[in-house]
Amino acid sequence: MRITIRCSLKPKHKIIRYRFFSTHVVCIEKFAIRILQRQRTGMRFFDPEYLDNPSRFRGLRGIEGENW
Repeated sequence: MRITIRCSLKPKHKIIRYRFFSTHVVCIEKFAIRILQRQRTGMRFFDPEYLDNPSRFRGLRGIEGENW
């Protein structure tokens, strides 16, 4: 599967639901960082580049990994 990302896209909302990605809710990076800084639990932020690898996700230091 290939996903095209448009970095210059400026959405009107911080959280977006795409019908093509019915299992994911999409958000802008600034929103994800703000949630991570507040140390909220129960959610992970995946970078579209790593959707095929669920052990890679966005953390405060960038893309991080987790060994299960």
